[in-house]
Amino acid sequence: MSKKLHLHLDADTSSKALHNALLDRGHDVTRTPTEWMPLDASDEGQLLGTTAQGRAIFTYNIRDFIILGNRYPHHAGIILAFQKSMSLNETINALDRVLRETQADEWIGQTRWLKRATAKFIHSTYGKYAGKPSLTKALLAQRAADLALEEAKIKRWHGRK
Repeated sequence: MSKKLHLHLDADTSSKALHNALLDRGHDVTRTPTEWMPLDASDEGQLLGTTAQGRAIFTYNIRDFIILGNRYPHHAGIILAFQKSMSLNETINALDRVLRETQADEWIGQTRWLKRATAKFIHSTYGKYAGKPSLTKALLAQRAADLALEEAKIKRWHGRK
C-alpha cells in the first residue's frame, strides 16, 4: 500500500499562513524551523533532513535545489516554484492537489514544478530536459514560455470585454 506524501516547507516557503492552511486541509506538513530543522539550516541540510524524515520539500530556491537533487538522487522529492508566480491561495490549492493526488513513492528522486491547480499540477524536470547543456537555462526558458502563454490568454480574455 502506498504511503501518503508528507511535505516540508523550506526556509524560503515557510509561511505560517501556507503551513496552517495545508494543516487545516488535513495534510502532514512541517516547516522550517522545527525541532529537527533549525532556521539557519543550509539548503543541503534541509534536503537531507527532509529526506531522513520521509518528506518532500517545497522551495523557491530553484537553482540550488536542482543541483542538490542531482547530487542526492534518492531524496524524498523536491517541489519547485518561482516566488510570487502564484498567489497564496493558488499555492495552497496547488499543493493541496499534489498532496491529495500523489503518493510518497512517486516522488523519490523526483524534482518537479508546482503549477496552478487548474492546470496540470506537476511537471517533471527530468526526461524532457535530459541532455540539455544547462538544465537551469532550459527550465527558465520553459517558465518564460509558460508565462507568455498565460499573458496571451489574459490579453485575449481582456479583448472580449
